[in-house]
Amino acid sequence: MQKSKVITFLISLLLGLGLLVRPAVAEITPEVSISKLPSYFNTNNFKLSYSAVTSDPTSISAQFYYRKEGGSYVTLGPIINGASGQVEVTSSQVSDQTKYYFKVEISGATDETSSFYDISGPSPVTGYYKDTIDSDDFKIHWINPNDTDFSKVVIYRGETVDFSADNQHEIARISGSSNSDMTYDEHTPDFNKTYFYALRALDKADNSSSLVGDGSTTVTVITPVPSQNGSGKVTVLPKEGTGQVLGEEANLETINNPSATETPNGIIGKVVKFAKDRTKITLGIITLIIVLPVLYFYFLSKRK
Repeated sequence: MQKSKVITFLISLLLGLGLLVRPAVAEITPEVSISKLPSYFNTNNFKLSYSAVTSDPTSISAQFYYRKEGGSYVTLGPIINGASGQVEVTSSQVSDQTKYYFKVEISGATDETSSFYDISGPSPVTGYYKDTIDSDDFKIHWINPNDTDFSKVVIYRGETVDFSADNQHEIARISGSSNSDMTYDEHTPDFNKTYFYALRALDKADNSSSLVGDGSTTVTVITPVPSQNGSGKVTVLPKEGTGQVLGEEANLETINNPSATETPNGIIGKVVKFAKDRTKITLGIITLIIVLPVLYFYFLSKRK
């Protein structure tokens, strides 16, 4: 008789847990993430992506929108079905040098990113001169341009006055504030040689200024220039003074390959996310962990 009651209680407990578990799937809060643009960009041909999470991924429909500063949102591309997808941005959407906003919407969730479209080169550096410290050491002086979007100065070194200011002659990239007095301590490779220097300013969109340096005949060539700050970004330098776009910024690579909404990594992170998203299942598991050992030892004690 006692054994029958215990079995009946266990069956009732499992049925109760089943009622807790069944509706838990429908309680996942819809989330969507749009790939993030850098603060400034200088290309009007790229792709934006999204990733979404709901209780039923097959029912997800996403719509992109865009607007420029002061305007209203309009649709961007067709409706996309599925948990992830992408849309192409072209000059039809981005043409004026102003701030643009992009967003993606699914049922119950939305996400947004924004950036300033800039294809105008910054002003060149001013106040350039060199101090000789000894036979193979110099201190280079200059003043950063007074542009609000100024980013850094690239320093080039060559052995002739008309050397090409390209990636083969780049020796440093120096960040700093707008309109700041700057210096760079230079140790030459060979004190028996004469070296010439040229400086170029870059803005936050990687647009380029004209060159300032030791010779008025210093030239530049259009060539891919890997960034030396470890980002692996390739920049295409324009001809001097044109202010051309320096090629697609490496940060836009992440636009084509967005990560999902940030969550803790590893097994622990997955357990935490599972517990947060499925609270009723979690409560049921905790109940089983507590109740079953008690019932087990109770049943053993009755058998004795």
